[in-house]
Amino acid sequence: MSCLIAILLYTGLNSGIHNRLVLAHDNFAESFRMTYFLNFDQRFPELDEEIPIIKTPTTYREAGTYFSAYCSLEKDAFSIFLDVSRQLVKEIGDLRIPHKNNFEKEDFCFHQIESKFRAKKDPWICNKKVSVKNLKQNTCDERVVVKLAYDRRISLIRGFQFRNPFVNGQRPLVRLINPIEIKNYVEGGQFIRIGKYNGKTHALAWFQGNLHLFVWLEMKKSWKWKTLVSNVGYKGRFIIDFLRNTNPQIRNVMEKIDEVVKEYKDERQNIAISSQSEPREISSHHNQKLQSLMLEIYTSPAVPAVGHLYEWL
Repeated sequence: MSCLIAILLYTGLNSGIHNRLVLAHDNFAESFRMTYFLNFDQRFPELDEEIPIIKTPTTYREAGTYFSAYCSLEKDAFSIFLDVSRQLVKEIGDLRIPHKNNFEKEDFCFHQIESKFRAKKDPWICNKKVSVKNLKQNTCDERVVVKLAYDRRISLIRGFQFRNPFVNGQRPLVRLINPIEIKNYVEGGQFIRIGKYNGKTHALAWFQGNLHLFVWLEMKKSWKWKTLVSNVGYKGRFIIDFLRNTNPQIRNVMEKIDEVVKEYKDERQNIAISSQSEPREISSHHNQKLQSLMLEIYTSPAVPAVGHLYEWL
């Protein structure tokens, strides 16, 4: 597949919040996903005409999440990614992600949790836990605790469950009192999309500044991360598979482009046997076919995020 899927969080010109761009790819041999924080007025990068990459058009109407695809007959997905990234560098000048200045507060909270956890006398490490009610709320409020868990610095548990034996036992365990409302943590309190994928209900949302996929746990009546910090290599695969399975337009575009790319490669191979056509003519013909398929990808309305976030152990 010579296509790169691009997902843009457009926050609006006067929002004061950075736009975010995700570039994702999966061809089973390799899978990747990169996230960039853009300037407030920046959108999908538009490449120079001489670069043999075609982008689906985008009509920006209001703040929200937009989808696009960058495809090429001549370049592989990683080369497309490099060209799009170079264009971003031209437009932004710096691709470093701006972080909120919460590091000091997070570190202070973590050291407080770690100190209390190490002081526990319980000989059974699976029973050792620090209750969130015993933490200083001005430095260890729920948002900071959730961020520490997201960064895999602590583990969370609720009620009187035991720690998962497959999780690092040296990681401090914090017991929550109340369930975590997912609407308080996903962008705008909304899911970008909900749909069935591999027989289970999944939801796509912006969470902690990144694009994440969640799976609904029916037995737990809660949402669990599908794309954790620890499985970076599969983030692109999960997200693209989900979009292909739940968005007929994206699936249709990608399947038809696959056909054109295969047809183009087959004809290129046949040139050595039958020199009736020039390579340039073949490329021009298939580029026209590719261009005709690159239609705007419309985004369905966001869905209110309802439910709890499953405690990751």
